Amino acid sequence: RINGPVRARHHASLHQSNPKLVTRNPKLPTAYCLLHAAYCPRNRPLPETVYSRLHLLTFKTQMADDIAQRLARVQERISKAAVRAGRSSSQITLVAVTKTFDAATVQRAVDAGARDLGENRVQEALTKIDSVRADGLRWHLIGHLQSNKAKHAVSSFDVIHSVDSLPLVERLERLSGETGRRPQVLVQVDLGNEPSKTGASEDSVSDIVEALNKAVHLDFKGLMTMPPYFDQPEQTRPYFVRLRELLVRLNQQLPPERKLTELSMGMSHDFEIAIEEGATIVRVGTAIFGARTAPGAATGADT
Repeated sequence: RINGPVRARHHASLHQSNPKLVTRNPKLPTAYCLLHAAYCPRNRPLPETVYSRLHLLTFKTQMADDIAQRLARVQERISKAAVRAGRSSSQITLVAVTKTFDAATVQRAVDAGARDLGENRVQEALTKIDSVRADGLRWHLIGHLQSNKAKHAVSSFDVIHSVDSLPLVERLERLSGETGRRPQVLVQVDLGNEPSKTGASEDSVSDIVEALNKAVHLDFKGLMTMPPYFDQPEQTRPYFVRLRELLVRLNQQLPPERKLTELSMGMSHDFEIAIEEGATIVRVGTAIFGARTAPGAATGADT
């Protein structure tokens, strides 16, 4: 233990030795003072390497705290949106979108309670899937799936949100049969007609649904969409309404045992609107992990 006057004396010595470090960390933990007392009983400066390691440790701890706090805030917002819609938050799955963030950062979110993780690119996901550890993890592929990546997708992901063509259905069905896996799949529907985004047109959805209903090795669960981005989240509501209404129409043509239950829609800036319109899966990245800085971070299926 270290008493107040001794802590104050060593804090002052730290400030004199390395004012930039103390300025960046105004609430230095007692560990700094303890180490300073152990290394420098006569108030000699700590070695610069020790300062660097302590600062890195503090930065990582703060990052983990930030992720945990942001995750908790998102979960609270989900609960409030569910209440407004007369629903239970237990009906809504939060997918933490991890694209461009390294495995250590993803592990912090997992340690804070995240269990459903979303990736845009198969190749980027593979190293994280091997590195991130916790019981009950489910990996979601939410980006466009190229046919040459389908084998890895089937073997590594629990849920594939981006099925958008008959050839892809046929390939996933064959590969799932060969590997003995049965991933859940959603049909991605293009409601915004944006050249930069993929998805099946509304006119072609029925044929894809028919093929999936005949599939033995795929667990067809519902629909996914990515509306255009608007500065005002309320402007995304009509797209969410359209996807929900499409699900209702499809279910009218399906037998009870094949009813579709999942609507994957809503991202960091509009997931509350999506929940109000029936989303069962929301895909949230920036609101949990913070802004992305990696190349291409502003594009894709998630924020």
